[in-house]
Amino acid sequence: MAANPTQVKPDGSLDVSVGFKWNKEQLVAYLEKIKSNPVSLGVEDRYIHPPPQPGADNIGAAVDRIVKWAKDGITYQVLNVEVDLTLFFEDVEFPVNTVFDILGWIMSVTWRAAPPTGSSTSRNFFMPLLALYARWCRVISGNRRNDMVHVAWYTGAGQVERIILGSTIGAPSLNLDLKDTSDVESKSMAKFMNVCRERQEYLNEAGLHAHNPNQDVTEAGKAGSGGYGLCAETFFFIYQSKCV
Repeated sequence: MAANPTQVKPDGSLDVSVGFKWNKEQLVAYLEKIKSNPVSLGVEDRYIHPPPQPGADNIGAAVDRIVKWAKDGITYQVLNVEVDLTLFFEDVEFPVNTVFDILGWIMSVTWRAAPPTGSSTSRNFFMPLLALYARWCRVISGNRRNDMVHVAWYTGAGQVERIILGSTIGAPSLNLDLKDTSDVESKSMAKFMNVCRERQEYLNEAGLHAHNPNQDVTEAGKAGSGGYGLCAETFFFIYQSKCV
């Protein structure tokens, strides 16, 4: 049975020292624990038994996908594995393209297992939580780096009501795991651009648009210099625009 990765101290700080030291096997064991007993880890029923429409997957499906990749030795990539998950945060669908996205969503719906207190602050609670997410991204992905991570939290009636964690998708040249390396770069870039387009579509549907049209990914597959849609705040922007 996997130990709890975090502990909230009396002063409201989040101790992540246990989870920060985990290897891939320990992290996988914890993810499987989430699937087997999500209620004990604070997962709301909507993520355990989502409504049949619009076809949302539950936390068990998310865990299954990330665990299968880890056990099969498939590290982070946007190239040769399709992510056929539909994940909602409350009533808002998030784009799911990478192992980082799945892990961020899982941590966004399990934080109630060790919730912040009235003494918790951005420095002593949320920054350690963000550091743990960044660390787990590297552990689960075979030490591939994600360039940036992000955490946002919302309070109501003096209590934290929701936490959202997200990541960039990473540069394609860092995330290849193909045995046949012929034409790898062009294939990787093509998939990378498709991922960019999807994230932009989600942002546009939420009413968010690039200030400069050149920031959009063009049909020719060239990304604008602004990197619109690539940032770690994508989940937060989508949710913020639709629900708050």
